[in-house]
Amino acid sequence: MKVSVTKMIKPTNTIRRLLMCSALLPTLVIQKAQAFQQDVMNMIWRSDNGGDLFETNSNPETVYWGNTNAMFYLFKNQKSGTSPIYRLSDGIEHMVSVTTSENGFTLEGLLGYAYTSSQTGMMELVRKYNSSIPDHALSHDSETLSGYSDERMSRWGYRRYGTSLTNLLSLSAGGVTIESNLQAGGSVWTWTWNGVQFINDADYGRQLQTSMFIHNSAWWASKATGTASYANPTEAGSNNADQYGPLSQGSPILSASNSGNTQTTRCRPLDFNSDEFSPVGGSYEHPILYSDMVLGKDITLNFANLGAVAKYTTYLDLPDTISHTNNVIEIPGIYLRPMFTRYYTYDASSNTLTEITGFSGDDTAFMPSSGYGGAIMATSDENTAFGIYAVTTAQGGSMNSDGFRMWKGDSTGGGQYDGGWRKINVTHHDDTWSSGVHTYNAYLISGTLSDVRSKMQSLYSGSYK
Repeated sequence: MKVSVTKMIKPTNTIRRLLMCSALLPTLVIQKAQAFQQDVMNMIWRSDNGGDLFETNSNPETVYWGNTNAMFYLFKNQKSGTSPIYRLSDGIEHMVSVTTSENGFTLEGLLGYAYTSSQTGMMELVRKYNSSIPDHALSHDSETLSGYSDERMSRWGYRRYGTSLTNLLSLSAGGVTIESNLQAGGSVWTWTWNGVQFINDADYGRQLQTSMFIHNSAWWASKATGTASYANPTEAGSNNADQYGPLSQGSPILSASNSGNTQTTRCRPLDFNSDEFSPVGGSYEHPILYSDMVLGKDITLNFANLGAVAKYTTYLDLPDTISHTNNVIEIPGIYLRPMFTRYYTYDASSNTLTEITGFSGDDTAFMPSSGYGGAIMATSDENTAFGIYAVTTAQGGSMNSDGFRMWKGDSTGGGQYDGGWRKINVTHHDDTWSSGVHTYNAYLISGTLSDVRSKMQSLYSGSYK
């Protein structure tokens, strides 16, 4: 969502304060409920008023001024271990501060709350100063501002990525190259085989990633407005990514690394539907963070020396038990570009490949009767295909619930960032998730249709679950 502010002249300091009003109003605190902590976050942007670099948590203000860099997520409400970060002004320029007045600068508003000690996945807020202008600016150690020197603040928040769309971690093996976007929780942004890039990235609900659906209508009704009846922690981020860059809301990355053929990422997920948490402050400016939950993956390319086969292990770490009816996690879900027009199910025990020629509605579900199998999408000539292989929990694997599901989606625009899409996923269902770490395995395969079928049979023969 883009908010327009129409003015004939640039705002005065008084108007700036009005634009920051959301930071000055009383706020509601989301209490720990249903075994996970949800926190309303402030997005902190840095804009440029003709050489005065200033910070704001106001979307209208940052859209009006432009030249916007997304800098940090800070907490909207104070919590244990945090302290306030303020915006001050001397009437000419602005600066951030941990106090309400400093060296002739006085208070304009509260930006948010930052940790007073280093936390996993966070970066230190660094105030920089250019004495020749003079000007102050909020930054971090991954950014260089020419002519500015550091003034350490000893405060920490979740770093954002300026105006960039991506911050990619790449890994190649077995004929496949993947790139995970650290700006979007480490979700897999690209999967390339034989010169073809498979993934659709039109918004943060797509990609190749993990998302959860935690159902509890009564609790949801007390927290949110909207049509959904579930919490939706999502690895990539929230649905406010329709304009990628400084206004988008990606999940904060905690760690990301490659070791051999394995890539590992972990994140603090955002709820995909932050707008629907409006009674407690969720909005296009204020993402909802699951502060004590971790989502992520371990993906191993060229698994078992099978070439274009990846073992994908979904990682979930919960602080407490979640007990509701029909909790579901995608392990994973993959949005593909709409070049795929043929759909297949595969039962590995009987080595039976079945083409689906008619859908009942927009999607179809499949559970192999043997407990071993997969779902495959292919191009019309069968020369390019993508499949997921998994084993049911009854056979010692991770899949249950609907098993596999495929969606025909939308064919409008076939590019990586266009609206057209297909979707394929595999799921795990639990009415009760215990506290601690949970892992779920599935296998991702690309190649020709014949290749994908053959690799699935090899996984079955090798007893991989």
